[in-house]
Amino acid sequence: MTFDLHAFPSQLTTNPDPIQGLHLWTKRRFPHVQVVGHDTFLPAWQPTGATPAIYWRFESATSGTADRQSYAVNWYTGVFMAHVMAESTDVQNQWVKVLCEQLQLDGEVPLADGSPLVVQKITLRPNAAPVCEGQISLTGAYGVPAQQRKEFLQPTLQRAHVRHEKNEMEATIYGSNV
Repeated sequence: MTFDLHAFPSQLTTNPDPIQGLHLWTKRRFPHVQVVGHDTFLPAWQPTGATPAIYWRFESATSGTADRQSYAVNWYTGVFMAHVMAESTDVQNQWVKVLCEQLQLDGEVPLADGSPLVVQKITLRPNAAPVCEGQISLTGAYGVPAQQRKEFLQPTLQRAHVRHEKNEMEATIYGSNV
């Protein structure tokens, strides 16, 4: 007897969580699909064509470019992998195609805080091992609320002398505590 053991650790993180958003999006679009990390499974269960299993995992993230950052939001580009498991390779490939097409049509996945995970790129790999590698690579942008910024210490203006002469202005600051 041979056993092949695999672990599917929880991928949930902090709010807004793109994995949680992908779980909820999958259940909303395909209610009969079993989502690993979201649904409760029977002790002995096997994916079928009617009830496949999908496992979303977080592959990587990079912070956005400076032009995409704002005072309120830090932007990230994340890569997420979907592992689609069903009774046969043919059925898995059908589900992979259906998931990719629906992601492309929707264009975004809503996250728990109401913000979107904006779909930027979908890579389909039908020959990838469903348990080890995952057949769908989803690249998307999502925002995380910025922490309250620390203001820089500004010099305190204690006494100012301003002199106007011939369209020129001169200001002298006295008592700066910098």
